[in-house]
Amino acid sequence: MFDQMHLSQEVSADFQRSLVGREMEDASPLALFQARVIVLVSLLLEDGEAFMEYLAQSRQEETEVKAQLQRVTDEFKHRLSRSTQDNLLLRDHLQQSDEEEHGSDARLGPKSQS
Repeated sequence: MFDQMHLSQEVSADFQRSLVGREMEDASPLALFQARVIVLVSLLLEDGEAFMEYLAQSRQEETEVKAQLQRVTDEFKHRLSRSTQDNLLLRDHLQQSDEEEHGSDARLGPKSQS
């Protein structure tokens, strides 16, 4: 009886990993949601404690993903800000160069036409 229950838990664990694991990375959001529902229901039916552990793990993963997303967002904003500043500096430099170039050409222009 114990061996059968242990085997059932192993098969269930393998099934869960296959549903919500790496094989599902390319799946649609709906398919991922359906897989999670199947896992949650099977865990709830098999063992309430395993279900609670799964929920805790899912919350932890969600927290980690949110933190990672925040770090990536912050890094993106920082890089965008630096790029914008660099672009503004480059634009100002080019404008100044153009003004100096056109200004000196304008001064030379009338002299050469005279």
